[in-house]
Amino acid sequence: MKNYLGGEYALTCDEVIFESANEIIIQESKNSSRSKLPTNDDIKDGLFKLILFSNIDKLTLDGIEVKFKTRLKLTSNIDGEIHLPQDIEAIQHFVRKNQLTKSQESRVLLLNEEARENGLTIVLQSNK
Repeated sequence: MKNYLGGEYALTCDEVIFESANEIIIQESKNSSRSKLPTNDDIKDGLFKLILFSNIDKLTLDGIEVKFKTRLKLTSNIDGEIHLPQDIEAIQHFVRKNQLTKSQESRVLLLNEEARENGLTIVLQSNK
């Protein structure tokens, strides 16, 4: 990444997914093998990187400008998946299906608000 003052920063993402010939997804991923959600620190780290990636003005690959999206993928010991932002009914169904605690439900709701407010995509899915 380069800024307007000439600074250059090496920042890596976990995955680059080619959605089509001229569009990619820059994905940061966090995992929890035992818990229903990754730790708050892992989620914060993922969101921080995602916000940086989302503010890239132009992305080139082999000198050709490509369109891109950013996504945070959170994998854990849950059933199914949900893409945020999402409506409250879908979140409540996901919470019930996975028997999330009130604290975990609150975290999912906050992630949903973060995704909606900042135009982000966050995916929670099973690591199985």
